[in-house]
Amino acid sequence: MLWLIGGTSDSRTLAQALDRAGLPWIATVVNPAAARLYDGLNGVVRSGAFAPADLMPWLADRAIRGIIDASHPFATEISQQAIAAAALRSIPYLRFERPAIPLEPPALQLPNLAAALCDRFLRDRLVLFTLGVKALPQILPWRDRVAALWVRVLPESVAQAIALGFDRSEVIGQRLPVDPAQERADWQNRAIEVVVTKAAGAAGGLDLKQALAKELGVQLLVIDRPSIVYPAQTDQIDEVVAFAHRAISLRSSY
Repeated sequence: MLWLIGGTSDSRTLAQALDRAGLPWIATVVNPAAARLYDGLNGVVRSGAFAPADLMPWLADRAIRGIIDASHPFATEISQQAIAAAALRSIPYLRFERPAIPLEPPALQLPNLAAALCDRFLRDRLVLFTLGVKALPQILPWRDRVAALWVRVLPESVAQAIALGFDRSEVIGQRLPVDPAQERADWQNRAIEVVVTKAAGAAGGLDLKQALAKELGVQLLVIDRPSIVYPAQTDQIDEVVAFAHRAISLRSSY
């Protein structure tokens, strides 16, 4: 069995490729809603985060022969868990990393969210954050320092954002992919001046945001991807399938 670390559109594409190759896989997602990504496919889906003590027994129980990490570029915890487990159990590991998008003005790349949260960029401006629910505690103190702000999260995270202290009018529940016409209208209707987002590649809508920023004269602040040293990495689907064939053919170490 192959472990496909999923929850992204990339992981569905890879799951389809594994199906075409006749290879067995189980995808794991944190959010149960993400399990719908694999509707109509042949693999198994497990929902929920792994507790540190649960991962190693699960790998053994599932007789995992290879790990394909197609998690979100900012989901560092599960990648680090998988890399460590692969080394301990001598399981082949491959990271599928979506290509980065080169940035051009008015886009500006920043090393982390803290670098974006400053008066220079945000004070008294109309700001849209598209960073997900985990960033909300850092953003919350800025509600009184900007002209107005909006935070975009998954629909199932709207209640969590409100519970943290955001007004319902400040929270946008939306799932990717975003319609370009809707995105343009949202920015224009709110007179957005600054957008803070992640370097999540085309799958995360960064190409669309960069195009709109140029068109509308919006300052685009792009938070760089966390730095992780992956044992092996590719952005080619055929290389993932070849890796999967090799992993399945290896004698199980259990």
